[in-house]
Amino acid sequence: MKYESVKAAAERLGVTVRAVQKWAAEGKIHGAQKAGRDWLIPADCPDPRGKGLNNSSAPKQEGFVFRQALPLLSGKFLPGKSLEYINSLEDEDDRNIALGEYYYYTGNPEKASEILEPYLISDVPALKYSAELYCVFINIALGRTHLAKFSLSRLYKQLKEGFDNPNHPIKEHAIGVLTAHALNALLHIDIHEAPPLEEYMRYLGGGMKLWGCYVLAYRAYQEKKYEVALAISNMALALVPEEFPIPVIYCRLVEVMALLGLMRAGEAKEHFLKLWNYVEADGFYEVVSEHYTELMGIVDTLFKKSDAESYAKIMKGVKVFGMNWIKLHNAISQREVADNLSSTEFTVAMLYNRGWSAQEISSHLDISENTVRSYIKTIYIKLGINDKKSLAQYMLK
Repeated sequence: MKYESVKAAAERLGVTVRAVQKWAAEGKIHGAQKAGRDWLIPADCPDPRGKGLNNSSAPKQEGFVFRQALPLLSGKFLPGKSLEYINSLEDEDDRNIALGEYYYYTGNPEKASEILEPYLISDVPALKYSAELYCVFINIALGRTHLAKFSLSRLYKQLKEGFDNPNHPIKEHAIGVLTAHALNALLHIDIHEAPPLEEYMRYLGGGMKLWGCYVLAYRAYQEKKYEVALAISNMALALVPEEFPIPVIYCRLVEVMALLGLMRAGEAKEHFLKLWNYVEADGFYEVVSEHYTELMGIVDTLFKKSDAESYAKIMKGVKVFGMNWIKLHNAISQREVADNLSSTEFTVAMLYNRGWSAQEISSHLDISENTVRSYIKTIYIKLGINDKKSLAQYMLK
C-alpha cells in the first residue's frame, strides 16, 4: 500500500492538516498508520466525508431541525450574551458548532476552521450541514478559494440529496431550500435550482425564519426592488416577537442597503447605527465586513475618522473576505466583477453605477467633487472602459 503525508492528504481532500489528523486518530480513515508523532495516510483512501450520509443506523431524530442547525445564528439570546448562550447548550456538538460560528462572526476564521472542519464527516446531517456551510465562508475569509469551491460543491451535493429524497422531513427540506437561496444571494450567483423559498417559510422556526426574510429581502434588493426589500425587512423585524441578534443584524443590513438604493443616505446612516448596537455587543464585525461593498461608504463615513478602532476591525474582515469572495464569484459565474479596485474605488464605482451624481457621491462620502471625478477616471483606466454604460458589467447586481 502506498502512503502519503498528512499534508498531501489534506491538499488532496481539500481540508486542513488538523482535520486529517483528527479523522485518522478517530479511525475514520481506513488504513491510516501512526509513525511516531505523524500519520501515514493511504494514498488511495476515499474522502471520509462520503461516509455515513445514508446511514440507516443513525438515530432517527438526527437532522437539520431535530439537531438544531446553525445554533448560534438561529439562537435566541440577549445582545452581548452570545458566549453565555453557547455555554448553556446541553449538547457538546451543538456547543462546538455554535463556538465555530462565534469565531467566524468575531473575525477569527482560523479558529472557526479548527473547530468546524472535523464535523465535515459527521453522520449527523445538521452538524455536517452547519460545518459545510460555514466552511464555504471561512475558506473565503482565509483566501483559500479552491477550498471554498470544494466546500460549496460538497454542500450543494448534500442539498441535492435532500431535495431528491421523497422521504425528507418537510422542516429539514425547508432548511435546505433556505440554504440554497442564501448561497445564491450571498455569493451573487445563481447556480443552484431550488423550490421557491416563499413556499417553505412557514416551516422555518425562530431565527431561521428571520434569516429567511433577510434572504428574500436581499433577493429583492439585487433585483433593484428597493422598496420591496425595505418592506420585507421592516415587516420581519416588526412581526418576530423575540430577539435573534444575528438574523436581526442581517435584516437591518438589508434595510440600510435598500435605503441607499433609494438614495436616502441620511436614513441609511440612522438605521446602520441601530444595527451597530447588536454588532458591537458581541463583536460580530464579520457580518458587516461581508456586506461592506453594498453598504457603499456607510462604514467609512461613520467610523473612519470618528472611531478608528471599530473601522479597523471591520476593514480587517474586508481585506481578507471582500476581494476573496469576488474571486470565488468570478471563478464559478459567467460575470467578471471587478477585483482590481481599492475599497474606496469600488464604493465610488458602485454609487456611480447606481445613478448617483459626482456631487451626491461627494456629499455622501465627505470628499470633494474633484476627488470623486479623479476616482472615476482611475476606475475607467483600471477596468479598461470609456463610459458609464460599460461600468455595469463589472459591478455587483
